[in-house]
Amino acid sequence: MSIKIAILSDGTQLISDIKEIHDPESKQYQYLFKKPFQVTYTPEMTLTEEAGAHNSTLKKVGLQTWIDVVKDTDHLVNPATVVTIAEPISDLKSMYEGLLNESNS
Repeated sequence: MSIKIAILSDGTQLISDIKEIHDPESKQYQYLFKKPFQVTYTPEMTLTEEAGAHNSTLKKVGLQTWIDVVKDTDHLVNPATVVTIAEPISDLKSMYEGLLNESNS
């Protein structure tokens, strides 16, 4: 498995097993996202220093299904819509693998 985070051109962040699919005849490629989940952020609390000069917000990270209204779990994605692909932090990768294990049970 090659679990990665993809950031799409609209800002959506997806975690998925991502593969590159090549068509040798047309010399074009697409990405295959297997069981993608959207990364979501929810503000938990805002911390304020005594002097009030600095605020910081703690965020809760979650995962939700990317497209709720389809049966498909694998999606071909046009590479023109993908801004970047990167390695997720280990906690997020573990969360994703846990969801996959739950759905396979």
